[in-house]
Amino acid sequence: TGIDEIIGYNKHSDGVLTRGMFEWDPVRDKHYFRGMFQSHLLENKIAPAAGFANKRDIYDEMMKRSEAIQRMVDRKLVHYDDVFDLLGVYYNRSWDAFSESIDSWVAVSTD
Repeated sequence: TGIDEIIGYNKHSDGVLTRGMFEWDPVRDKHYFRGMFQSHLLENKIAPAAGFANKRDIYDEMMKRSEAIQRMVDRKLVHYDDVFDLLGVYYNRSWDAFSESIDSWVAVSTD
């Protein structure tokens, strides 16, 4: 099971051309990103819209965000209110403030 990026249409085979981006390993119950430096959408649509001068920098940004989310999971900051408030720190202040907040945030009690 995975997520594919649609890259085009082939008239001759009357089919959609895809490229695998994410793959799920059911044994480890983990998702893997397989599209490093291969995503047309990330490089040619999202990176320019986000203002990246070098389109490949989008991958660094994606990994940075992925690592931050993993830190939130590791600290059990998964309650809706925690996620909403932490993302608010990012959007209203800065990436650095958000990243620092992850380490010091007191999670909402779910008892």
